[in-house]
Amino acid sequence: MNGAPSLEEASPLDFRLKEKIHLVGVGGTGMSSIAEALVEAGFEVSGSEIKESRALNRLRKLGVKVYLGQKASNVNDAEVICYSTAIPNNNVELVAARNLRKKVIHRSQVLAGLSKIKKTIAVAGTHGKTTTSSMTTLSLYDSKLSPTFVIGGEVNEVGAKASFQKGDWFVVEADESDGTFLHLEVEVGVVTSIEADHLDYYGSFDALVSAYFQFLNNAKIKVISSDDEVLKNYVHENNLYSVGFNIDSDFRIGNIVESESVNKFTLSGLFKSISDTDLTEIELELSVLGRHNIKNASFSFIAALLAGSSIDATKNALARFGGVSRRFEWKGIKKGITFIDDYAHLPGEIVPTIATAKLLKPKRLIACFQPHRFSRIKSLKSSFKDSFRGADLAIITDIYAAGEDPIQGVTAENLYNSIKEKNNDQEVLLIKSREDLISYFIKNLREGDLLLTLGAGDITSLADEIMDEIEDEI
Repeated sequence: MNGAPSLEEASPLDFRLKEKIHLVGVGGTGMSSIAEALVEAGFEVSGSEIKESRALNRLRKLGVKVYLGQKASNVNDAEVICYSTAIPNNNVELVAARNLRKKVIHRSQVLAGLSKIKKTIAVAGTHGKTTTSSMTTLSLYDSKLSPTFVIGGEVNEVGAKASFQKGDWFVVEADESDGTFLHLEVEVGVVTSIEADHLDYYGSFDALVSAYFQFLNNAKIKVISSDDEVLKNYVHENNLYSVGFNIDSDFRIGNIVESESVNKFTLSGLFKSISDTDLTEIELELSVLGRHNIKNASFSFIAALLAGSSIDATKNALARFGGVSRRFEWKGIKKGITFIDDYAHLPGEIVPTIATAKLLKPKRLIACFQPHRFSRIKSLKSSFKDSFRGADLAIITDIYAAGEDPIQGVTAENLYNSIKEKNNDQEVLLIKSREDLISYFIKNLREGDLLLTLGAGDITSLADEIMDEIEDEI
């Protein structure tokens, strides 16, 4: 493992000191969330980034001093310099900060500092972290518990992806990618699923599983999926609650009714063990679609009740939850063509996302997937073979490097060939360049189609670019 500091090296940020803090790479999803929380907590915040983005404009409005471009002088006024694992050790600002003997901390130490002053609900797992932590935040918010939160995506109903509030609770999307979730002091630890990912950091699947189990061991109360094959092996004598479709679940999901606009289901279990009620079955309703969101909502419901949310407020919060950015995000309709974007970039995320899109009953479902990171495609290549079966047409684009160097033999062509070979009865295309993609869709999309863009890279803007080229019906 490399990147994040070891537990022995960790020194959580002291929120009482309100030191001037500079964030290297402040425009990144995780770092911009942290910047928002720090501003609200009363810190004077600055940050640097190599290119403009909407995130930077938002941070400027909040009072963050943003430097476009990274250079040694950017850290002169700061007392603390914060970085993420994506920032190399030879970064000019980190080198300057260390030469000036300034305090240099990893982003995990900011979150660890928050977890020391708040009771923490930490949501971990390969899938569903952002949605589950967002649902939990909204439930605590509607229960008037004023939660602090740091989440990877924006909670639409709150209008932010991070906030520092007066309440006792802190909800955090716990990142396993570089081991940072092990730095948190956790009251309620949620693990939604465990699948092979980030093996470039952990070295093996066994090491990844050990990290998740350590995360759970660190939590005072544990909430886990009863349907996950790996989590079934986690055993703990007390303060453990399992949630899922499995008949042996402590809280079992059942009576599911799915439609084009709503999910209805029940959650059954001994709720008296986690709240002040004698109910053993509770009916829940969601406006976000898909069975994966039923599971996310169930994890969230249990976590929120453990934090003291009322049942009615939590039910209402889940019913009005409209999703988060890049999670089945409705981009628009042009010429009768529906455009939806989703962050799904792992096989276990792509399958339920396509299944959810099919609930909308399009005439033709087109899934356009941008593979993410060479290391991820190398370790998961075989797992993608069946991921696109629900689509009428699957299109594979070039690999989004996300800062990684290419790996010999890991190419979009090889991934396409493995998918095409397994699905010779399905139409699968390889269109690598952005320009060719837009040209293809302009020529071939037709009324009744649903274009679902999938991936964690810059494919998120593809729908907007296509819609800009399509003349309005009006």
